[in-house]
Amino acid sequence: MGETVGVRFEVQDRFRPRAEYTAGVLLSPFGVVPGEGDDLVCTQGELEPAFREISRQVEWETQRRDRFGRFLGAWEGAGEGASAANRLSRRWGNELGLRRRGWPGGGGFAVALTHDVDRLHAWHWTELSGSLRRAAARLVRGCDVRACAGELMGMARRLCGGNPWWNFSALTDLERQRGFSSTFFLSVARRHPYDNLYHPETSGIRSLIHRLLGAGFEIGLHRSIDPGSPDRERRALERITGRPAGGVRCHYLSLDVRRDFEVLEQAGFRYDTTLGFPDRVGLRGGWPFPYRPYDFRRERAFGILEIPLAVMDTTLMSYLNLTPREGWEVTRALLEALREAGGAAAILWHNGRGGEWGEVYRSILDFLRENGGIGLRAEDLARWWQEGTGAPLMENLTESTWPESHG
Repeated sequence: MGETVGVRFEVQDRFRPRAEYTAGVLLSPFGVVPGEGDDLVCTQGELEPAFREISRQVEWETQRRDRFGRFLGAWEGAGEGASAANRLSRRWGNELGLRRRGWPGGGGFAVALTHDVDRLHAWHWTELSGSLRRAAARLVRGCDVRACAGELMGMARRLCGGNPWWNFSALTDLERQRGFSSTFFLSVARRHPYDNLYHPETSGIRSLIHRLLGAGFEIGLHRSIDPGSPDRERRALERITGRPAGGVRCHYLSLDVRRDFEVLEQAGFRYDTTLGFPDRVGLRGGWPFPYRPYDFRRERAFGILEIPLAVMDTTLMSYLNLTPREGWEVTRALLEALREAGGAAAILWHNGRGGEWGEVYRSILDFLRENGGIGLRAEDLARWWQEGTGAPLMENLTESTWPESHG
């Protein structure tokens, strides 16, 4: 980004840093930056709604959070429209005759394909003990032999069956067959009761990690719900992978904008891709492009890049209780909007999603392939956006064998 557009700001002095920030974000899809001049006149009245939207000002102004430290979509309210920033950016582009930047491989829009690895084992002792407790309670309290037997049979099936969470070969083959790649976020710490139940230091999981890296996929950090020490988590992951960990996503989407951008930036991460609602689909900041979040304390942009999250599978399945068909219709509408904007965002699809929900992910990849989109690793999207360098595609990858499930 080197070309400059002259911008004259008609704003109050105290709003000037926010006006300059907003103009920079809204011009970034065109590969230009604001400078001195009169090519564009920006008023405070038109910039304020876009700034509030992108900066997540509502989250800085309220203490309201759930038990995981999240600001929920249910609290957002109707607002002034979820696309104030995008509308203003489009208008400026039309007025100035600017063209939006392209994406790697000539894609018309881009999706960072990401997978949070929350589980790797088919079962865990806490689940087995819970099944035994429930079976005993049903037998003792109500003498319900049928329900007790059903609980025990379900436990036996889980013990004797395959491991649905170890579906990495099928998942990565789907992506590679379409010339795409993706990012896997793995946990290294368990400081919160809802953190993940596996240890990446074990030989089987280490083998999996190095197979993924060797096949050209990215490994990022899935930060603990407890925000304690992401720098220590990053170093622990780097010891396992032997590579720098530039990207992060917080488990349970437990990102607090008032705290975590600064903490993650200081921990050395280049990008985050947590900013989405757990209970609502769509862009939490209303902006369909990567951007640097705003620091209200210092009245400037943070250094870390945010790749906005458009949709998470768990939102569709659990929070909204949609069927796979309904989930695909909702997701397709989001992809259509992203294509129309020529934008870029992340999609989160957990490992272990088989059956009909696995088919929804296949449909996502097919939509990208058939509609001029590109699916890539989050680190490549971040690099492309920040540096304007190309990202290698995955079309020539050879088949890879995968380690046996250790669960």
